[in-house]
Amino acid sequence: MNNRRIKSGEQKIVNLINKNVENINLNYSNIRDFIVIEPNNGKEENPKRNHFYFMTRYVATCSFFFTCIAIFILAISNNQLFSNMNLTNFVMNLGTNNQYSCEQLGGLEQNDLYSLLIEKEFLSNTKIVEVNMPTIDEGEVYCAYLSNDIIRVIENYPLDKEYLVYKNQNLYKGIDDLLVKYYYYCCKEKISTDEINDNLKWIKLKNKRVKSIISGNILVFASIIRNVKEVYDINTKQSIDVDINCVVEIDDIKLLNDNLRCNIKCYTKGGRYLFNILDDIGCEQYYYDRIFSAESVYIENMYGKLVIKGVIPTWYLDYYDNNIGDDYVPFLRLKEKFEKWLADLEYYLLYSEVSVIKGEQPIFYVNYYDYSAIEYLSR
Repeated sequence: MNNRRIKSGEQKIVNLINKNVENINLNYSNIRDFIVIEPNNGKEENPKRNHFYFMTRYVATCSFFFTCIAIFILAISNNQLFSNMNLTNFVMNLGTNNQYSCEQLGGLEQNDLYSLLIEKEFLSNTKIVEVNMPTIDEGEVYCAYLSNDIIRVIENYPLDKEYLVYKNQNLYKGIDDLLVKYYYYCCKEKISTDEINDNLKWIKLKNKRVKSIISGNILVFASIIRNVKEVYDINTKQSIDVDINCVVEIDDIKLLNDNLRCNIKCYTKGGRYLFNILDDIGCEQYYYDRIFSAESVYIENMYGKLVIKGVIPTWYLDYYDNNIGDDYVPFLRLKEKFEKWLADLEYYLLYSEVSVIKGEQPIFYVNYYDYSAIEYLSR
């Protein structure tokens, strides 16, 4: 039986060759000695069994792979350890490369459009842009931690009058004393910048679940920071690729069940603003929330029109109402500039109104200008 099957197989091979090759003269008798067909004595594998085994391994491998990815993403989104020297320098007032000082602009803070105009006059290497500020709820929580060993060192470090001067120089209000002492200690002991930043562990959180202790490290700083992702040049109306961060100061850190339960006072609400940033858009720029609010212009929608407002300062009104010339000599040049702005902006003026702050005595006069007044800012 087996010989008959072998012979039948050999003949089929011969027939196949004759069918596909021209001018050939083959027959079974003259090639049979060269054909060897080995019967398969092994057991045939069940294709269904092979498919099931392959799919089982495939599903198990994929499940393990996606589980690892999910754990990694969850860890990154909720507890991200990173290094941020720029933020450290900003909080500790160690550098001026990522912000500008508004101290020399006394007399026109929190006057909206007029604040921006005086900045344009006095500040160099800056440019006015339009930004879309996220709401406070969209901000991320940034925390800094120091190890117990470092804290023990700085707590036992002798402090003197120089420390009080150093502490008062720090502009950030919500910083923990431990962090100020740490930087004072590093400054006095001439510790390298790399070592300073290695000891300070930064963690960025997507929510307000803040731990006071992480792996033996103690919380020394917490703040909510909003990253401005939409920035536009008012001259070209084009988007600008620049990192602008609005830092909300937290005066008193209080944790309840690992949740940030403090009185967060936010000066800058979400929405569109005009603001003066550094020309160097390649650097990461940080601004205090209160400074941003005082030196920016909020773009409002009133009666179906986009408007920007300018608050007339009280000293300007007093200058004329009381004729107190001697007391306002430092403001004389500023008064002349202010009068010129009022005249130049008359073309864009929509209306004026009197505004009384509830519970306070001062009365403010507010001018509302059409949004197209940005043409004046771009000159």
